[in-house]
Amino acid sequence: ACPSTDANWNVGNLRYADKITNEFNGQLRPLFSYTGNVNVPSTISLIHADLWVNTNTGTGPPLESHLSTGVYLRNQDQPPTAIFTAQPQSNYRVVLNGSESWSPQGSTLTYVWYDGSTKISSCTATAIPCVYTAPSGGAHTLQLKVFDPAGLEGDSATQTVTLFQ
Repeated sequence: ACPSTDANWNVGNLRYADKITNEFNGQLRPLFSYTGNVNVPSTISLIHADLWVNTNTGTGPPLESHLSTGVYLRNQDQPPTAIFTAQPQSNYRVVLNGSESWSPQGSTLTYVWYDGSTKISSCTATAIPCVYTAPSGGAHTLQLKVFDPAGLEGDSATQTVTLFQ
């Protein structure tokens, strides 16, 4: 909070903040704002700071100045996006194609396919497209997860396909 009542914010420690008025008429104005999800730090691409300063120490209305700055994190690694198509064939087979998946940085992706919660081991990390032969017919819920070299993950939506003999 500004102004802070914390004893560490004093002149002796050179961390002094004075006359900050980010609280005005009972309303709190945020000091920091972000572009991206603050719960997922890798998605933050902009950090912005807004300070409202009042140098008027009198009893009149605040004569505020607005100080604003920000930093754009242009090299922030973003997670990849996983997209795939599934084309059922005969004999419990389906052609899985994840070539529409992409990395914002243009990185090479690693592909991991799932039938329900079971990893499809016959589809290697670089096989695009992959022909998967399911152990049985019926409905199968398929998903693709892609990973960039930094280990960031992108998960596709699931697709349910029905496979026949």
